[in-house]
Amino acid sequence: MPKRPKHNSDHTQKHHTPTIDNEAIAAHLEALLTPSIFNQQKYYLRFEKLSKPLNRVEFRRVKRLKNRDKGKSSFF
Repeated sequence: MPKRPKHNSDHTQKHHTPTIDNEAIAAHLEALLTPSIFNQQKYYLRFEKLSKPLNRVEFRRVKRLKNRDKGKSSFF
């Protein structure tokens, strides 16, 4: 019995699934997802503000405070 030739998966046909046009489901999903999306946006914006690079003066001040908390008294 001869072997079947290998099929390239790139050449296979895609199966398209129809979308559900149900307004009740769309409204329910929107009610569920909208608050969480806005919360994620707020979190991202807050994180973005906190992750800004420090300039040299701020970096030295933060480093001095960290050293002071550890018990070291170094200006730099």
